[in-house]
Amino acid sequence: MSSNETLTVPQQERLPKAWAGLFLVIGIICGLLTYLTVEHVDDIALSFSLSQALLLGPLLFVLSARPGKVPAASVFAITSVLCLGLLAATSIYRFGIELSANAGLLFLLAGQAIIFAYILLPFFQTWLDDGDLSFSYEGLFVHSWNNGLLALVGLGFMWLFWLILFLFALLFESVGIDALITLLHEPMFDVSAKAGATALGIFIARDYARIVASLRAILFALLSILNPVFLVLAVGFLAALSFGGFEKLASVVSASATILSLITIGIILSNAVLRDGSEALAAGQPLRIATVVMLPALLFFSGFAAYAISLRIVDYGLTPERVWIAVGTGILAIYAIAYVASLLFRDRWMAVCRRANVFIALAVAAIALIMQTPFADPFVLSARSQYERLTTGAVDAESFDYGFMKFELGAPGREALKRIREDSGIAERDVVISKLDLLAKSNEEGIWRRQPEIAALESEIATLSDPDRVELVPAGLQLPESLLSANLHSITSLLKTCGQTDGQDCLITAIDLADHPGDELIFATRAANGRQAIYVLELKGEEWRSVSLAYNVTTESLWDDLRSGRLSSVPSNYRDLKVGDRIFRFRN
Repeated sequence: MSSNETLTVPQQERLPKAWAGLFLVIGIICGLLTYLTVEHVDDIALSFSLSQALLLGPLLFVLSARPGKVPAASVFAITSVLCLGLLAATSIYRFGIELSANAGLLFLLAGQAIIFAYILLPFFQTWLDDGDLSFSYEGLFVHSWNNGLLALVGLGFMWLFWLILFLFALLFESVGIDALITLLHEPMFDVSAKAGATALGIFIARDYARIVASLRAILFALLSILNPVFLVLAVGFLAALSFGGFEKLASVVSASATILSLITIGIILSNAVLRDGSEALAAGQPLRIATVVMLPALLFFSGFAAYAISLRIVDYGLTPERVWIAVGTGILAIYAIAYVASLLFRDRWMAVCRRANVFIALAVAAIALIMQTPFADPFVLSARSQYERLTTGAVDAESFDYGFMKFELGAPGREALKRIREDSGIAERDVVISKLDLLAKSNEEGIWRRQPEIAALESEIATLSDPDRVELVPAGLQLPESLLSANLHSITSLLKTCGQTDGQDCLITAIDLADHPGDELIFATRAANGRQAIYVLELKGEEWRSVSLAYNVTTESLWDDLRSGRLSSVPSNYRDLKVGDRIFRFRN
Protein backbone atom coordinates (compact mmCIF):
# COMPACT_ATOMS: atom_id res chain seq x y z
CA MET A 1 0.00 0.00 0.00
CA SER A 2 1.48 3.37 -0.96
CA SER A 3 1.98 6.06 1.62
CA ASN A 4 -0.90 8.20 0.34
CA GLU A 5 -3.48 5.43 0.73
CA THR A 6 -5.99 5.46 3.53
CA LEU A 7 -7.46 2.61 5.48
CA THR A 8 -11.01 1.57 4.73
CA VAL A 9 -12.76 1.12 8.08
CA PRO A 10 -16.46 0.25 8.29
CA GLN A 11 -18.34 3.25 9.59
CA GLN A 12 -20.16 2.03 12.69
CA GLU A 13 -20.43 2.93 16.32
CA ARG A 14 -17.78 1.64 18.71
CA LEU A 15 -18.99 -1.18 20.89
CA PRO A 16 -19.91 -0.31 24.48
CA LYS A 17 -17.23 -1.40 26.94
CA ALA A 18 -19.83 -3.42 28.83
CA TRP A 19 -20.13 -5.64 25.80
CA ALA A 20 -16.73 -7.13 26.61
CA GLY A 21 -18.36 -8.87 29.55
CA LEU A 22 -21.39 -9.80 27.42
CA PHE A 23 -19.23 -11.43 24.74
CA LEU A 24 -17.19 -13.22 27.41
CA VAL A 25 -20.30 -14.62 29.10
CA ILE A 26 -21.81 -15.68 25.78
CA GLY A 27 -18.62 -17.54 24.90
CA ILE A 28 -18.32 -19.26 28.29
CA ILE A 29 -21.97 -20.35 28.39
CA CYS A 30 -21.98 -21.65 24.80
CA GLY A 31 -18.69 -23.48 25.38
CA LEU A 32 -20.11 -25.08 28.52
CA LEU A 33 -23.32 -26.10 26.73
CA THR A 34 -21.27 -27.53 23.86
CA TYR A 35 -19.30 -29.70 26.28
CA LEU A 36 -22.48 -30.92 28.01
CA THR A 37 -24.06 -31.68 24.62
CA VAL A 38 -21.11 -33.75 23.42
CA GLU A 39 -20.86 -35.63 26.72
CA HIS A 40 -24.52 -36.33 27.43
CA VAL A 41 -26.44 -36.38 24.13
CA ASP A 42 -26.11 -39.87 22.66
CA ASP A 43 -27.95 -39.22 19.39
CA ILE A 44 -25.07 -38.19 17.12
CA ALA A 45 -27.29 -36.20 14.75
CA LEU A 46 -28.71 -34.14 17.61
CA SER A 47 -25.33 -33.86 19.33
CA PHE A 48 -23.53 -32.65 16.20
CA SER A 49 -26.28 -30.22 15.19
CA LEU A 50 -26.53 -28.68 18.67
CA SER A 51 -22.76 -28.42 19.04
CA GLN A 52 -22.49 -26.75 15.64
CA ALA A 53 -25.25 -24.30 16.55
CA LEU A 54 -23.71 -23.52 19.96
CA LEU A 55 -20.34 -22.69 18.40
CA LEU A 56 -21.30 -21.12 15.08
CA GLY A 57 -24.32 -19.12 16.31
CA PRO A 58 -22.42 -17.10 18.96
CA LEU A 59 -19.58 -16.53 16.47
CA LEU A 60 -22.01 -15.00 13.97
CA PHE A 61 -23.52 -12.87 16.74
CA VAL A 62 -20.24 -11.47 18.13
CA LEU A 63 -19.05 -10.65 14.59
CA SER A 64 -22.24 -8.83 13.55
CA ALA A 65 -23.86 -7.38 16.70
CA ARG A 66 -23.69 -3.61 17.13
CA PRO A 67 -25.56 -1.00 19.19
CA GLY A 68 -29.20 -0.82 18.17
CA LYS A 69 -28.90 -3.93 15.98
CA VAL A 70 -28.75 -6.66 18.63
CA PRO A 71 -32.22 -8.10 17.83
CA ALA A 72 -31.39 -8.29 14.11
CA ALA A 73 -28.01 -9.94 14.80
CA SER A 74 -29.67 -12.41 17.16
CA VAL A 75 -32.35 -13.35 14.63
CA PHE A 76 -29.73 -13.74 11.90
CA ALA A 77 -27.50 -15.98 14.02
CA ILE A 78 -30.36 -18.14 15.31
CA THR A 79 -32.01 -18.52 11.90
CA SER A 80 -28.72 -19.43 10.23
CA VAL A 81 -27.75 -22.13 12.74
CA LEU A 82 -31.28 -23.57 12.83
CA CYS A 83 -31.25 -23.96 9.05
CA LEU A 84 -27.75 -25.46 9.06
CA GLY A 85 -28.54 -27.69 12.04
CA LEU A 86 -31.68 -29.07 10.43
CA LEU A 87 -29.83 -29.88 7.21
CA ALA A 88 -26.93 -31.48 9.11
CA ALA A 89 -29.26 -33.63 11.23
CA THR A 90 -31.20 -34.86 8.20
CA SER A 91 -27.93 -35.64 6.40
CA ILE A 92 -26.75 -37.75 9.34
CA TYR A 93 -30.06 -39.58 9.63
CA ARG A 94 -30.01 -40.19 5.88
CA PHE A 95 -26.49 -41.60 6.11
CA GLY A 96 -27.48 -43.86 8.98
CA ILE A 97 -27.37 -42.88 12.63
CA GLU A 98 -25.44 -46.00 13.64
CA LEU A 99 -22.75 -45.27 11.03
CA SER A 100 -22.37 -41.54 11.44
CA ALA A 101 -19.27 -41.67 13.56
CA ASN A 102 -17.79 -41.51 10.06
CA ALA A 103 -15.43 -38.57 10.56
CA GLY A 104 -15.48 -37.74 6.85
CA LEU A 105 -19.22 -37.06 6.91
CA LEU A 106 -19.07 -34.81 9.99
CA PHE A 107 -16.05 -32.97 8.57
CA LEU A 108 -17.92 -32.28 5.32
CA LEU A 109 -21.01 -31.06 7.16
CA ALA A 110 -18.95 -28.72 9.35
CA GLY A 111 -17.08 -27.40 6.31
CA GLN A 112 -20.31 -26.73 4.42
CA ALA A 113 -21.75 -24.86 7.41
CA ILE A 114 -18.64 -22.68 7.74
CA ILE A 115 -18.62 -21.88 4.01
CA PHE A 116 -22.31 -20.91 4.03
CA ALA A 117 -21.98 -18.77 7.17
CA TYR A 118 -18.78 -17.07 5.99
CA ILE A 119 -20.37 -16.06 2.70
CA LEU A 120 -23.76 -15.01 4.09
CA LEU A 121 -22.41 -12.96 7.02
CA PRO A 122 -20.94 -10.07 4.93
CA PHE A 123 -24.27 -9.68 3.12
CA PHE A 124 -26.06 -9.34 6.47
CA GLN A 125 -23.43 -6.91 7.79
CA THR A 126 -23.62 -4.79 4.63
CA TRP A 127 -27.40 -4.71 4.94
CA LEU A 128 -27.01 -3.43 8.53
CA ASP A 129 -24.58 -0.75 7.27
CA ASP A 130 -26.62 0.49 4.30
CA GLY A 131 -30.16 -0.26 5.45
CA ASP A 132 -31.13 -1.60 2.01
CA LEU A 133 -30.51 -4.54 -0.30
CA SER A 134 -28.07 -2.79 -2.64
CA PHE A 135 -25.14 -4.70 -1.09
CA SER A 136 -22.32 -2.36 -2.03
CA TYR A 137 -19.21 -4.23 -3.12
CA GLU A 138 -17.04 -2.07 -0.88
CA GLY A 139 -19.00 -3.20 2.19
CA LEU A 140 -19.03 -6.86 1.13
CA PHE A 141 -15.30 -6.79 0.44
CA VAL A 142 -14.33 -5.14 3.73
CA HIS A 143 -16.54 -7.36 5.87
CA SER A 144 -15.51 -10.61 4.16
CA TRP A 145 -11.81 -9.93 4.75
CA ASN A 146 -12.37 -8.43 8.20
CA ASN A 147 -14.43 -11.37 9.44
CA GLY A 148 -11.60 -13.78 8.69
CA LEU A 149 -9.06 -11.51 10.36
CA LEU A 150 -11.31 -10.95 13.39
CA ALA A 151 -11.70 -14.71 13.84
CA LEU A 152 -7.93 -15.17 13.58
CA VAL A 153 -7.30 -12.41 16.14
CA GLY A 154 -9.84 -14.03 18.49
CA LEU A 155 -8.16 -17.42 18.13
CA GLY A 156 -4.72 -15.86 18.59
CA PHE A 157 -5.87 -14.12 21.78
CA MET A 158 -7.33 -17.39 23.04
CA TRP A 159 -4.11 -19.35 22.50
CA LEU A 160 -2.02 -16.61 24.09
CA PHE A 161 -4.37 -16.58 27.09
CA TRP A 162 -4.13 -20.37 27.31
CA LEU A 163 -0.32 -20.29 27.06
CA ILE A 164 -0.12 -17.86 29.99
CA LEU A 165 -2.40 -20.08 32.08
CA PHE A 166 -0.40 -23.20 31.19
CA LEU A 167 2.99 -21.65 31.99
CA PHE A 168 1.78 -20.36 35.36
CA ALA A 169 0.19 -23.75 36.04
CA LEU A 170 3.61 -25.36 35.53
CA LEU A 171 5.16 -22.75 37.82
CA PHE A 172 2.60 -23.38 40.58
CA GLU A 173 2.99 -27.13 40.17
CA SER A 174 6.74 -26.83 40.70
CA VAL A 175 6.07 -25.49 44.21
CA GLY A 176 3.50 -28.15 45.05
CA ILE A 177 0.31 -26.33 44.02
CA ASP A 178 -1.38 -28.40 41.31
CA ALA A 179 -4.89 -26.90 41.44
CA LEU A 180 -4.39 -24.81 38.27
CA ILE A 181 -2.88 -27.60 36.16
CA THR A 182 -5.70 -29.89 37.31
CA LEU A 183 -8.24 -27.24 36.26
CA LEU A 184 -6.65 -26.89 32.82
CA HIS A 185 -6.97 -30.64 32.28
CA GLU A 186 -10.69 -30.51 33.06
CA PRO A 187 -12.54 -30.74 29.69
CA MET A 188 -15.49 -28.63 30.86
CA PHE A 189 -13.19 -25.75 31.83
CA ASP A 190 -11.07 -26.23 28.71
CA VAL A 191 -13.95 -25.80 26.25
CA SER A 192 -15.79 -23.01 28.07
CA ALA A 193 -12.67 -20.96 28.83
CA LYS A 194 -11.37 -21.19 25.25
CA ALA A 195 -14.75 -20.20 23.82
CA GLY A 196 -14.99 -17.24 26.21
CA ALA A 197 -11.44 -16.08 25.45
CA THR A 198 -12.09 -16.26 21.69
CA ALA A 199 -15.26 -14.17 22.02
CA LEU A 200 -13.39 -11.62 24.16
CA GLY A 201 -10.56 -11.46 21.61
CA ILE A 202 -13.06 -10.72 18.83
CA PHE A 203 -14.57 -7.91 20.94
CA ILE A 204 -11.15 -6.33 21.42
CA ALA A 205 -10.38 -6.56 17.69
CA ARG A 206 -13.76 -5.08 16.75
CA ASP A 207 -13.42 -2.28 19.30
CA TYR A 208 -10.16 -1.21 17.66
CA ALA A 209 -11.29 -1.44 14.05
CA ARG A 210 -8.24 0.38 12.68
CA ILE A 211 -6.05 -2.47 13.91
CA VAL A 212 -7.94 -4.93 11.74
CA ALA A 213 -7.84 -2.50 8.81
CA SER A 214 -4.08 -2.20 9.26
CA LEU A 215 -3.73 -6.00 9.31
CA ARG A 216 -5.75 -6.14 6.10
CA ALA A 217 -3.47 -3.55 4.47
CA ILE A 218 -0.38 -5.51 5.52
CA LEU A 219 -1.94 -8.69 4.13
CA PHE A 220 -2.65 -7.00 0.79
CA ALA A 221 0.95 -5.75 0.65
CA LEU A 222 2.27 -9.27 1.21
CA LEU A 223 -0.10 -10.74 -1.37
CA SER A 224 0.94 -8.04 -3.83
CA ILE A 225 4.52 -9.28 -3.58
CA LEU A 226 3.41 -12.86 -4.21
CA ASN A 227 1.28 -11.93 -7.23
CA PRO A 228 4.14 -11.50 -9.74
CA VAL A 229 5.95 -14.51 -8.25
CA PHE A 230 2.87 -16.66 -8.89
CA LEU A 231 2.56 -15.24 -12.40
CA VAL A 232 6.17 -16.01 -13.36
CA LEU A 233 5.99 -19.57 -12.03
CA ALA A 234 2.58 -20.25 -13.61
CA VAL A 235 3.57 -18.95 -17.05
CA GLY A 236 6.93 -20.72 -16.82
CA PHE A 237 5.27 -24.00 -15.94
CA LEU A 238 2.75 -23.74 -18.77
CA ALA A 239 5.54 -22.89 -21.19
CA ALA A 240 7.55 -25.92 -20.03
CA LEU A 241 4.45 -28.07 -20.32
CA SER A 242 3.82 -26.97 -23.89
CA PHE A 243 7.20 -28.42 -24.91
CA GLY A 244 6.71 -31.67 -23.05
CA GLY A 245 3.94 -33.29 -25.06
CA PHE A 246 0.89 -35.12 -23.80
CA GLU A 247 2.86 -37.42 -21.47
CA LYS A 248 3.84 -34.52 -19.25
CA LEU A 249 0.26 -33.23 -19.41
CA ALA A 250 -0.92 -36.62 -18.11
CA SER A 251 1.47 -36.38 -15.18
CA VAL A 252 0.04 -32.97 -14.35
CA VAL A 253 -3.61 -33.97 -14.35
CA SER A 254 -2.87 -36.76 -11.89
CA ALA A 255 -2.05 -34.07 -9.31
CA SER A 256 -5.49 -32.44 -9.27
CA ALA A 257 -5.31 -31.49 -5.58
CA THR A 258 -2.13 -29.49 -6.23
CA ILE A 259 -3.70 -27.76 -9.22
CA LEU A 260 -6.86 -26.88 -7.28
CA SER A 261 -4.76 -25.42 -4.46
CA LEU A 262 -2.85 -23.26 -6.95
CA ILE A 263 -6.07 -22.03 -8.58
CA THR A 264 -7.47 -21.09 -5.16
CA ILE A 265 -4.30 -19.17 -4.30
CA GLY A 266 -4.40 -17.47 -7.70
CA ILE A 267 -7.98 -16.30 -7.16
CA ILE A 268 -7.07 -14.94 -3.70
CA LEU A 269 -4.10 -13.08 -5.17
CA SER A 270 -6.33 -11.68 -7.90
CA ASN A 271 -8.83 -10.39 -5.36
CA ALA A 272 -6.04 -8.77 -3.38
CA VAL A 273 -5.48 -6.69 -6.53
CA LEU A 274 -9.19 -6.16 -7.29
CA ARG A 275 -9.82 -4.96 -3.71
CA ASP A 276 -13.01 -2.98 -3.07
CA GLY A 277 -12.94 -0.56 -6.01
CA SER A 278 -12.27 2.54 -3.96
CA GLU A 279 -9.59 4.85 -5.29
CA ALA A 280 -7.81 4.94 -1.95
CA LEU A 281 -7.12 1.20 -2.07
CA ALA A 282 -6.53 0.86 -5.81
CA ALA A 283 -3.68 -1.46 -6.71
CA GLY A 284 -0.77 -0.10 -8.72
CA GLN A 285 -0.65 -0.38 -12.52
CA PRO A 286 2.11 -3.07 -12.56
CA LEU A 287 0.02 -5.30 -10.29
CA ARG A 288 -3.06 -4.85 -12.46
CA ILE A 289 -1.06 -5.80 -15.58
CA ALA A 290 0.38 -8.86 -13.81
CA THR A 291 -3.12 -9.95 -12.84
CA VAL A 292 -4.40 -9.53 -16.39
CA VAL A 293 -1.65 -11.86 -17.61
CA MET A 294 -2.25 -14.32 -14.77
CA LEU A 295 -6.00 -14.81 -15.41
CA PRO A 296 -5.60 -16.92 -18.58
CA ALA A 297 -3.11 -19.12 -16.69
CA LEU A 298 -5.80 -19.77 -14.07
CA LEU A 299 -8.17 -20.78 -16.84
CA PHE A 300 -5.64 -23.30 -18.19
CA PHE A 301 -5.12 -24.73 -14.71
CA SER A 302 -8.90 -25.05 -14.32
CA GLY A 303 -9.05 -27.00 -17.57
CA PHE A 304 -6.34 -29.38 -16.30
CA ALA A 305 -8.18 -29.93 -13.02
CA ALA A 306 -11.51 -30.54 -14.79
CA TYR A 307 -9.84 -33.04 -17.13
CA ALA A 308 -8.19 -34.87 -14.21
CA ILE A 309 -11.34 -35.32 -12.13
CA SER A 310 -13.40 -36.26 -15.19
CA LEU A 311 -10.94 -39.08 -15.94
CA ARG A 312 -11.24 -40.41 -12.40
CA ILE A 313 -15.03 -40.28 -12.47
CA VAL A 314 -15.28 -41.98 -15.87
CA ASP A 315 -12.87 -44.74 -14.84
CA TYR A 316 -13.94 -45.32 -11.23
CA GLY A 317 -17.29 -43.62 -10.72
CA LEU A 318 -18.29 -41.14 -8.04
CA THR A 319 -17.18 -41.13 -4.42
CA PRO A 320 -18.04 -38.41 -1.86
CA GLU A 321 -14.52 -37.02 -2.20
CA ARG A 322 -14.74 -36.93 -6.01
CA VAL A 323 -18.14 -35.22 -5.81
CA TRP A 324 -16.68 -32.42 -3.73
CA ILE A 325 -13.54 -32.18 -5.87
CA ALA A 326 -15.75 -31.96 -8.97
CA VAL A 327 -17.91 -29.27 -7.35
CA GLY A 328 -14.83 -27.35 -6.20
CA THR A 329 -13.28 -27.63 -9.64
CA GLY A 330 -16.47 -26.35 -11.24
CA ILE A 331 -16.65 -23.35 -8.91
CA LEU A 332 -13.00 -22.42 -9.47
CA ALA A 333 -13.46 -22.85 -13.22
CA ILE A 334 -16.43 -20.44 -13.12
CA TYR A 335 -14.24 -17.89 -11.34
CA ALA A 336 -11.52 -18.31 -13.96
CA ILE A 337 -13.95 -18.10 -16.88
CA ALA A 338 -15.65 -15.00 -15.43
CA TYR A 339 -12.30 -13.28 -14.82
CA VAL A 340 -11.00 -14.02 -18.32
CA ALA A 341 -14.33 -12.95 -19.88
CA SER A 342 -14.09 -9.67 -17.95
CA LEU A 343 -11.02 -8.75 -20.01
CA LEU A 344 -13.40 -8.21 -22.94
CA PHE A 345 -14.66 -5.12 -21.12
CA ARG A 346 -11.16 -3.59 -21.23
CA ASP A 347 -10.92 -0.72 -18.74
CA ARG A 348 -13.96 -1.97 -16.83
CA TRP A 349 -12.61 -5.51 -16.33
CA MET A 350 -11.98 -5.04 -12.59
CA ALA A 351 -15.55 -3.81 -11.98
CA VAL A 352 -16.90 -6.81 -13.89
CA CYS A 353 -14.78 -9.18 -11.80
CA ARG A 354 -16.11 -7.64 -8.60
CA ARG A 355 -19.70 -8.03 -9.73
CA ALA A 356 -18.98 -11.64 -10.74
CA ASN A 357 -17.57 -12.27 -7.26
CA VAL A 358 -20.92 -11.39 -5.69
CA PHE A 359 -22.97 -13.76 -7.83
CA ILE A 360 -20.46 -16.60 -7.61
CA ALA A 361 -20.31 -16.24 -3.82
CA LEU A 362 -24.10 -16.52 -3.57
CA ALA A 363 -23.99 -19.57 -5.85
CA VAL A 364 -21.35 -21.20 -3.60
CA ALA A 365 -23.50 -20.56 -0.51
CA ALA A 366 -26.49 -22.13 -2.27
CA ILE A 367 -24.39 -25.14 -3.30
CA ALA A 368 -23.20 -25.60 0.29
CA LEU A 369 -26.85 -25.93 1.33
CA ILE A 370 -27.99 -28.02 -1.64
CA MET A 371 -25.22 -30.56 -1.05
CA GLN A 372 -26.86 -31.37 2.29
CA THR A 373 -30.20 -32.26 0.68
CA PRO A 374 -31.18 -35.68 -0.77
CA PHE A 375 -31.03 -34.21 -4.29
CA ALA A 376 -27.26 -33.64 -4.23
CA ASP A 377 -26.05 -35.63 -1.23
CA PRO A 378 -22.51 -36.84 -2.15
CA PHE A 379 -23.17 -40.23 -0.50
CA VAL A 380 -26.44 -40.75 -2.37
CA LEU A 381 -24.86 -39.72 -5.69
CA SER A 382 -21.87 -41.99 -5.08
CA ALA A 383 -24.04 -45.02 -4.21
CA ARG A 384 -26.09 -44.49 -7.37
CA SER A 385 -22.96 -44.11 -9.50
CA GLN A 386 -21.30 -47.26 -8.15
CA TYR A 387 -24.53 -49.25 -8.57
CA GLU A 388 -24.73 -48.20 -12.22
CA ARG A 389 -21.07 -49.14 -12.82
CA LEU A 390 -21.76 -52.70 -11.70
CA THR A 391 -25.13 -53.16 -13.40
CA THR A 392 -23.92 -51.73 -16.73
CA GLY A 393 -20.76 -53.86 -16.77
CA ALA A 394 -18.36 -50.92 -16.42
CA VAL A 395 -16.64 -52.96 -13.68
CA ASP A 396 -16.60 -56.73 -13.31
CA ALA A 397 -18.28 -58.42 -10.35
CA GLU A 398 -15.02 -59.81 -8.98
CA SER A 399 -13.18 -56.49 -8.64
CA PHE A 400 -16.18 -54.33 -7.61
CA ASP A 401 -15.65 -52.74 -4.17
CA TYR A 402 -18.61 -54.05 -2.18
CA GLY A 403 -16.97 -53.03 1.10
CA PHE A 404 -16.84 -49.39 0.03
CA MET A 405 -20.61 -49.45 -0.49
CA LYS A 406 -21.29 -50.94 2.94
CA PHE A 407 -18.73 -49.21 5.14
CA GLU A 408 -18.09 -45.85 3.44
CA LEU A 409 -21.43 -44.83 1.94
CA GLY A 410 -23.66 -45.56 4.92
CA ALA A 411 -27.37 -46.21 4.42
CA PRO A 412 -27.36 -45.16 0.71
CA GLY A 413 -24.62 -47.69 0.03
CA ARG A 414 -26.40 -50.47 1.91
CA GLU A 415 -29.61 -49.74 0.06
CA ALA A 416 -27.70 -50.00 -3.23
CA LEU A 417 -26.26 -53.37 -2.11
CA LYS A 418 -29.80 -54.56 -1.41
CA ARG A 419 -30.83 -53.55 -4.94
CA ILE A 420 -27.80 -55.36 -6.35
CA ARG A 421 -28.80 -58.58 -4.56
CA GLU A 422 -32.36 -58.30 -5.87
CA ASP A 423 -31.31 -57.52 -9.45
CA SER A 424 -31.77 -60.80 -11.32
CA GLY A 425 -30.41 -59.41 -14.59
CA ILE A 426 -26.99 -58.48 -13.28
CA ALA A 427 -23.98 -60.09 -14.99
CA GLU A 428 -21.98 -62.76 -13.10
CA ARG A 429 -24.78 -63.02 -10.58
CA ASP A 430 -23.25 -66.05 -8.83
CA VAL A 431 -20.03 -64.08 -8.15
CA VAL A 432 -22.03 -61.10 -6.92
CA ILE A 433 -24.11 -63.20 -4.51
CA SER A 434 -21.05 -64.98 -3.11
CA LYS A 435 -19.35 -61.61 -2.53
CA LEU A 436 -22.45 -60.21 -0.83
CA ASP A 437 -22.76 -63.31 1.38
CA LEU A 438 -19.14 -62.93 2.43
CA LEU A 439 -19.64 -59.21 3.05
CA ALA A 440 -22.67 -59.92 5.25
CA LYS A 441 -20.37 -61.81 7.66
CA SER A 442 -18.11 -58.76 8.15
CA ASN A 443 -19.18 -55.97 10.49
CA GLU A 444 -15.88 -54.10 10.32
CA GLU A 445 -14.18 -52.71 7.25
CA GLY A 446 -10.74 -53.86 8.40
CA ILE A 447 -11.90 -57.48 8.59
CA TRP A 448 -13.52 -57.22 5.15
CA ARG A 449 -10.35 -55.79 3.58
CA ARG A 450 -8.37 -58.69 5.07
CA GLN A 451 -10.68 -61.37 3.67
CA PRO A 452 -8.19 -62.56 0.99
CA GLU A 453 -5.46 -62.74 3.63
CA ILE A 454 -7.75 -64.57 6.06
CA ALA A 455 -8.85 -67.01 3.36
CA ALA A 456 -5.19 -67.75 2.53
CA LEU A 457 -4.42 -68.32 6.22
CA GLU A 458 -7.38 -70.66 6.62
CA SER A 459 -6.22 -72.58 3.56
CA GLU A 460 -2.75 -73.04 5.04
CA ILE A 461 -4.06 -73.97 8.51
CA ALA A 462 -6.25 -76.61 6.86
CA THR A 463 -2.96 -78.31 5.88
CA LEU A 464 -2.76 -79.60 9.47
CA SER A 465 -5.57 -82.06 8.74
CA ASP A 466 -3.96 -83.38 5.53
CA PRO A 467 -2.14 -86.67 6.46
CA ASP A 468 -0.25 -86.57 3.15
CA ARG A 469 1.48 -83.38 4.22
CA VAL A 470 1.41 -83.44 8.03
CA GLU A 471 2.01 -86.68 9.95
CA LEU A 472 -0.56 -87.25 12.70
CA VAL A 473 0.79 -88.89 15.86
CA PRO A 474 -0.79 -91.22 16.59
CA ALA A 475 -2.27 -91.99 13.18
CA GLY A 476 -5.93 -91.05 13.10
CA LEU A 477 -5.48 -88.22 15.64
CA GLN A 478 -8.63 -86.06 15.61
CA LEU A 479 -7.79 -82.36 15.51
CA PRO A 480 -10.21 -79.83 17.07
CA GLU A 481 -12.44 -78.16 14.47
CA SER A 482 -11.61 -74.73 15.87
CA LEU A 483 -7.91 -75.27 15.12
CA LEU A 484 -8.56 -75.54 11.39
CA SER A 485 -9.92 -71.97 11.27
CA ALA A 486 -7.47 -70.46 13.77
CA ASN A 487 -5.33 -67.42 12.98
CA LEU A 488 -1.82 -68.78 13.69
CA HIS A 489 0.54 -66.47 11.78
CA SER A 490 3.70 -67.90 13.35
CA ILE A 491 3.35 -71.35 11.76
CA THR A 492 1.57 -70.40 8.52
CA SER A 493 4.83 -69.88 6.61
CA LEU A 494 6.04 -73.32 7.79
CA LEU A 495 2.85 -75.05 6.64
CA LYS A 496 3.33 -73.82 3.05
CA THR A 497 6.24 -76.26 2.50
CA CYS A 498 5.00 -79.17 4.65
CA GLY A 499 5.15 -82.43 2.67
CA GLN A 500 6.21 -80.67 -0.53
CA THR A 501 9.09 -81.73 -2.76
CA ASP A 502 12.28 -80.13 -1.42
CA GLY A 503 10.16 -78.99 1.50
CA GLN A 504 10.17 -80.21 5.10
CA ASP A 505 8.66 -82.93 7.23
CA CYS A 506 5.87 -81.89 9.62
CA LEU A 507 4.03 -83.67 12.40
CA ILE A 508 1.43 -82.85 15.01
CA THR A 509 0.58 -84.67 18.23
CA ALA A 510 -1.41 -84.07 21.40
CA ILE A 511 0.16 -83.20 24.77
CA ASP A 512 -0.91 -81.99 28.20
CA LEU A 513 1.54 -79.39 29.48
CA ALA A 514 -0.56 -76.82 31.34
CA ASP A 515 -2.98 -77.14 34.24
CA HIS A 516 -5.65 -74.92 32.67
CA PRO A 517 -8.44 -76.53 30.59
CA GLY A 518 -8.16 -76.48 26.82
CA ASP A 519 -6.60 -78.48 24.00
CA GLU A 520 -2.83 -78.55 23.60
CA LEU A 521 -0.84 -79.85 20.65
CA ILE A 522 2.79 -80.13 19.61
CA PHE A 523 3.60 -79.06 16.04
CA ALA A 524 7.11 -79.89 14.81
CA THR A 525 9.03 -79.45 11.56
CA ARG A 526 12.26 -80.91 10.17
CA ALA A 527 14.01 -79.19 7.27
CA ALA A 528 16.09 -80.99 4.64
CA ASN A 529 19.27 -79.96 6.47
CA GLY A 530 18.05 -81.70 9.62
CA ARG A 531 17.23 -78.57 11.60
CA GLN A 532 14.05 -78.96 13.66
CA ALA A 533 11.55 -76.60 15.30
CA ILE A 534 8.89 -77.31 17.92
CA TYR A 535 5.78 -75.22 18.69
CA VAL A 536 3.07 -75.60 21.32
CA LEU A 537 -0.45 -74.88 20.04
CA GLU A 538 -2.85 -74.21 22.89
CA LEU A 539 -6.49 -73.17 23.13
CA LYS A 540 -7.07 -70.48 25.76
CA GLY A 541 -10.72 -69.57 26.02
CA GLU A 542 -11.88 -69.38 22.39
CA GLU A 543 -8.55 -68.41 20.84
CA TRP A 544 -5.68 -70.59 19.65
CA ARG A 545 -2.13 -69.36 20.11
CA SER A 546 1.30 -70.76 19.27
CA VAL A 547 4.43 -70.67 21.42
CA SER A 548 7.89 -71.56 20.11
CA LEU A 549 9.68 -74.11 22.33
CA ALA A 550 12.72 -74.86 20.23
CA TYR A 551 14.22 -73.67 16.98
CA ASN A 552 17.14 -74.87 14.82
CA VAL A 553 17.57 -78.00 16.95
CA THR A 554 19.89 -80.60 15.33
CA THR A 555 19.54 -83.56 17.78
CA GLU A 556 19.21 -86.57 15.49
CA SER A 557 16.99 -88.66 17.78
CA LEU A 558 14.52 -85.85 18.47
CA TRP A 559 12.42 -86.47 15.36
CA ASP A 560 12.22 -90.22 15.97
CA ASP A 561 11.17 -89.62 19.59
CA LEU A 562 8.40 -87.28 18.45
CA ARG A 563 7.15 -89.76 15.85
CA SER A 564 7.10 -92.62 18.37
CA GLY A 565 5.20 -90.56 20.92
CA ARG A 566 8.03 -90.53 23.47
CA LEU A 567 7.10 -87.18 24.98
CA SER A 568 5.60 -86.10 28.30
CA SER A 569 5.38 -83.11 30.60
CA VAL A 570 8.04 -82.55 33.30
CA PRO A 571 7.30 -80.68 36.55
CA SER A 572 9.14 -77.39 36.96
CA ASN A 573 12.05 -77.20 39.38
CA TYR A 574 10.69 -73.90 40.64
CA ARG A 575 7.42 -72.80 42.06
CA ASP A 576 5.85 -69.59 40.81
CA LEU A 577 6.32 -66.40 42.83
CA LYS A 578 3.29 -64.32 43.82
CA VAL A 579 3.79 -60.71 44.92
CA GLY A 580 0.53 -59.11 45.91
CA ASP A 581 -1.87 -59.91 43.09
CA ARG A 582 0.86 -60.42 40.49
CA ILE A 583 2.29 -63.86 39.65
CA PHE A 584 5.81 -64.32 38.24
CA ARG A 585 6.25 -67.60 36.34
CA PHE A 586 9.50 -69.61 36.71
CA ARG A 587 10.49 -72.16 34.11
CA ASN A 588 13.47 -74.54 33.69
